[in-house]
Amino acid sequence: MATPVKGKRPRTRQTMLLGPAEISAYQSQGIGVNQSVLLGHACKAAALDLEELLLPMDALQGTAASRLDPAPPCPPAVTNNATANVNSSSSSSSSSSDSEVEAGMEQLSSYERKRLRNIRENAKFLADLNIQKAVESLKEVNKRSHRSRVKVKQPPLPLRKPSRRLRKLDPSGVPLPEEQPLLTPAESHVKLRASGPLKMEATNLSTEEQNALLEVWRKSEQIVETDGREPCGSAWLLGLRQGNCRIAKVMREKICSVAVHPTMDHVLVAAGDSQGNVVFWDLDSSPGEAAAVTLFRPHVDRVSCLCFPPTQRTRLYSSSLDDSLRCADLHHGVFDEVYAGKSSPPVGLTSFDFQSEDGASLLVGRCDGAVELVDCRSPRKCGEQQWMVHQKRVHSVHVHPTQRHYFVTASTDCTVQIHDVRAMGVGQRSGTAANAVAVLQQHSRVVHSAYFSPLTGSRLLTTSIDNSMHVYDTRVLGSQITRTAKICHNNHTGRWLVPMRAMWVPGGEDMWMCGSMEWPRHLDVFSATGQKLLVVGKEEISSICTVITFHPTRPVLVACNSSGKVHLFAGLPGSLCQDSAAGTV
Repeated sequence: MATPVKGKRPRTRQTMLLGPAEISAYQSQGIGVNQSVLLGHACKAAALDLEELLLPMDALQGTAASRLDPAPPCPPAVTNNATANVNSSSSSSSSSSDSEVEAGMEQLSSYERKRLRNIRENAKFLADLNIQKAVESLKEVNKRSHRSRVKVKQPPLPLRKPSRRLRKLDPSGVPLPEEQPLLTPAESHVKLRASGPLKMEATNLSTEEQNALLEVWRKSEQIVETDGREPCGSAWLLGLRQGNCRIAKVMREKICSVAVHPTMDHVLVAAGDSQGNVVFWDLDSSPGEAAAVTLFRPHVDRVSCLCFPPTQRTRLYSSSLDDSLRCADLHHGVFDEVYAGKSSPPVGLTSFDFQSEDGASLLVGRCDGAVELVDCRSPRKCGEQQWMVHQKRVHSVHVHPTQRHYFVTASTDCTVQIHDVRAMGVGQRSGTAANAVAVLQQHSRVVHSAYFSPLTGSRLLTTSIDNSMHVYDTRVLGSQITRTAKICHNNHTGRWLVPMRAMWVPGGEDMWMCGSMEWPRHLDVFSATGQKLLVVGKEEISSICTVITFHPTRPVLVACNSSGKVHLFAGLPGSLCQDSAAGTV
């Protein structure tokens, strides 16, 4: 017999299985019973051969002494009430079982009898639980889940009709024009930009419809020449909220420039987009007449500026980033070439203005910071004089309305400069500060526009991307020019929108207008002192309109956005104009 190790308590097996009475006794004392251990003992007991329980009593008596283990510790003492309850419950539950085994168990100890009784009760409990049947059902489910599934072939889905984009159709079902191959700026300058005059051939109308529309533009010259009306005052803007608005999508690309014909009989609008297209729109045409919109493509790059000359109303000048300046002659039906750059890749023309009152000479701003004087009558198709007035791109050029030898430029180098043509040398390319009459450096970022007031030029309005607009007093041109107003305005349009440019309202010098980035979309009207007077188009405009212009004599406002839409607002007729015939559209 092995001697137990000193200091360690010999391990004993506790084979006693607790019955309901013992479990109740433990729970009454607040002692928890590990049910999992009890269930494990019960399963082991159920696994024993039940025939062992039916052995003769003499065999049990012979083996009882050898099979019995040392008795486990008795459960804690219970109260009399708990003991009575346990005895009453155990006596009622074991009365039948005791009667069965007392016949051959008289010589067994009470512990052995209790053990046999607990074995029988646990076996009966497990039999009632039907565990074996549940295990068999789980095995059957597991076998069925591992069976190979037979895939049922689904019928093929019907083929979908290709989208209009893949079929090269626009949303209305009209076939789209063929895409032009992507070319570098140098290739675009060499291969696509045509030299010499171009015939006016509309890309969206037939020849008959085009001629009918151009005839309307030709007749407008006679009306202007025989009309002696003076321009309306700027007070008509106050009635725009009660006027009407007409909206039309005239181009597919971004509108970058717009001009209104000065005729008093029709409302004729010309617009240029980012792909070199120029559109003529007759707003007064009825559905029975010729088509209202006629599209041409005289350029191959962005049309940066459009303007009608002061005296020749049947001509329209257009500049482009393809380094060309053309004149649309409506009488002859051609786009004459006025200026053609020789550099490759092209430098690009950003803006121009008429230097002479008859429109014979132009001041053209370029992307390299230069300003050129172009004579429209010269056959050389190049600039007569060139001055490097800025270190970076010139965004706008504007001539003084009364003293036409002065002009103002706005540039990417954050400066606004006023120059005198008489004091500038021929072909001079030296520093700009020595040649400028005045240099305004109040803006901290790119300045996109600078315009003199339309009547006397006594004020100067500038717009910058630093979210501010300035008004200067230019009654005396020189270094003593002072700033009279600074207006904080959100001008940060980003790369997808045309830059914001504030414009003076013609017919006066007390109001100017600018687009707005605020919601709901609208146009802001300010006084000359920088006070915000009103907003226009809050109900009609649904997008940001940054390109705006005015009719020089009628109360008409045109605002364009970057998706090809034109919004035309008309003021109230009557006392606001000298002739009531110049009413709404």
